[in-house]
Amino acid sequence: MAGFVEATAVRNDGVHDRALIDPDLFIWGPFGGYLAALAMRAMAAQSAFDKPATFSCQYLNVGKAGTERVEVEFLKRGRAAECLRATLRQDGRPLLEAQSWIIADRLSGIEHDDGLAPFATTPCELEDWHGFGEEAKSPIWHHIQRPRLPIPAVPQEALP
Repeated sequence: MAGFVEATAVRNDGVHDRALIDPDLFIWGPFGGYLAALAMRAMAAQSAFDKPATFSCQYLNVGKAGTERVEVEFLKRGRAAECLRATLRQDGRPLLEAQSWIIADRLSGIEHDDGLAPFATTPCELEDWHGFGEEAKSPIWHHIQRPRLPIPAVPQEALP
């Protein structure tokens, strides 16, 4: 499996932007977050700004390993923000439709408040998981491993 940066690379073939869908990032099809990252990388590459302010997408069809076409369109351009749309297509079928506002660094973004971490079972206390049915045959499970011991406890005070 390629590293995530390489696996989400979008390249121009001289006519269209294209991405190669890595089969190691599948269960029954490509992970949705992986396809979303491809769309975001394509929009970021064409934007004049560096700070994504919003992102939304719809998953339309299940893809397969191989090349896909990435179409990026500017919906609105301003002095400090741009709204872009990306469509990922494979064999002419849309896999994902995404939209993002990308803004200038000087604009403020969302402010976050720290909160108390909720109680959670430690990873070592969980049973192994290797999927079920057809999902169990996916190569993704070879890349997911139980953390090594010891795992430090997470304090219950506010975390950044």
